[in-house]
Formats: sequence, C-alpha cells, structure tokens
Amino acid sequence: MKPRIVYVSWPPAEITGGSKMIFGHVATLVEAGFNATVASSDPTPPAWLSKSAPLIGLSEIDRDSDILVFPENHTGFLAEFATSKNRKKVFCQNQYQVFRGLGDRRHYADYGVTEIISQSQHVSEFCHLRFPDTKISMIPCYVDETLFHLETSKRLQIAFMPRKRPHELYVIRDLFAAAHPDLADVPWRAIDNLPEKDVATVLKQSGIYLSLNQFESFGLSSLEAMACGCLVTGFTGFGAREYATTDNGFWAAEADVLEACEKLAQAVRLTQERWSLYQYMIERGIQTAQGYSRAAFRERLIAYWQRELDSCD
Repeated sequence: MKPRIVYVSWPPAEITGGSKMIFGHVATLVEAGFNATVASSDPTPPAWLSKSAPLIGLSEIDRDSDILVFPENHTGFLAEFATSKNRKKVFCQNQYQVFRGLGDRRHYADYGVTEIISQSQHVSEFCHLRFPDTKISMIPCYVDETLFHLETSKRLQIAFMPRKRPHELYVIRDLFAAAHPDLADVPWRAIDNLPEKDVATVLKQSGIYLSLNQFESFGLSSLEAMACGCLVTGFTGFGAREYATTDNGFWAAEADVLEACEKLAQAVRLTQERWSLYQYMIERGIQTAQGYSRAAFRERLIAYWQRELDSCD
C-alpha cells in the first residue's frame, strides 16, 4: 500500500497565498487519485478558497508511514516531527522565510528533511545557494484559468494588494493624486482579505493592477491580474522577475516610489486612451499567464509524486 501524502499547513482559515498553493497541490493530487491530505493544528476548512481538499488535525498524522511536506517557515511543525520515522520534505514558498523555519538549527536536515520542493526559479536559486547538499525539485505555481481570465466589462480602476508594502502604497497614492490631479478620482480597489472568487471578480473588473510585491518567491497575484486582462505596473519584489518584461507591464525599480508613481500614471493613461500599445501589452500579459497553466502544473505535480511513491516500494 502506498503511503499517504500529507501537506502540513498553518491554520488554513487564514487567507494566505501559502495555504492557497498547499490546497492547490492536495486538491490536484486527490483529483488524480492519490491518497493526500492537508494537516493543521486548526483543521478549520478555508471557506475563502474555491477548491477544497481533505483536511485533518495533526494528531491524525501517522508518524511512521505518512510522507510529510512542511512549510518552510514553521519551526514548531518541524521540531514536533523531527524524531518521527516519516519521510520529510519542505515546500518552500518563500525563501525569505526560511530562517523562521530553521529556528536555532542550521539546516532542514537537522529536522530529518531530505528534500526541498520549490515553487519558482527564484526559490530554487536561493535554496541551491543556502542548502547546496540538499535535493531540490521545482513544481511551479499556476494560474487557475477557471477563475482568473479576461472579461469584457473593464473599469478604469486600480486594483492592489497592500499587505507587503503599506507604506509605499500610502506614498504612491498621495503622490499620484498630487502629481496627476486629472486622475485623482480614479477608484482604487484592495483585494486583500477577500475570498478567492471575489479577488478574481475585482481583477476581471479592473483595468489596472498595482503590484506591491516585496521579497516574493513568485508574485502570483500579479500574474493572476495579467490573466484577467489588467495592465500591471509596480514592483516585481524579485520573484516576479521570472515573468516580468517590458512587454507585459510597467515595472519600477525596487522601492523606487517616484518611478512607481509615474509608471502607474502611464498605465492609467494608456488604459484610458486604449492606444494600440494597450492591446499589445494586455495580450502579452495574458500570454505570460497562460505559460503557467494548471494543466502544466498538474502534469509536473503528478509526475513528481508518482516517482516519489514508486521509490517507496
């Protein structure tokens, strides 16, 4: 009998990108016939997510046979299972949080971890540098095209996720209104703390997305905005450099709020006037997002776990 795959998660009722991707992995595995589940200290189902997956408490984990996949940033989980017989992996969704997971130890191997699963090129590069003797496998992020896609009813409004850069956001909004008074009445719509379906609705309605990425592994929200036909502008937060180009967004230098303000004005005016460049950039953004399809993700995920389970025989 093949072992069960268990992704250990922070409380999933809290709206986070990490939980979203963990549930995406497990839901996809279950759909494909794998024995997989999410485990958490608070197994309250995440009502904010569009996809569901099995969810158990930590006490229901089999400390012998289950294959455990830990978040990169939770020392408590790693320490609790450090001496268990389970095969252990870390799913690194933010390399800048690795230090939180390690706690007072120097290496994930000190907790019995034998492999790191990364979700982007940026994460893989970091982990190869930080853990040069550890196996690293990449299963890239994906955009759920059933939720995030172009619709025709666009509004001249700016969608944004303020969580990572609240200070820069205040500066940009104030400067934007002062430097471009004719655009001061353009509406702004925050997408933080919204259910996933509502996030998709706002992005499909909005003409512009201000990317406030900071210390990202990937920057999925910016890619989802592209999929919804938003003209994206703002910061890459490093991780989005994997897909950000001058063809699919007006990208500003890291932490340069003056440039970000002017890039935002460019994006708003281009959306307002709909020059040929506007349609070109929207099409490039959609094509960029299509390069991260759920079908490609599913194929990569299933192939990875099939190899892992076969190696258990």
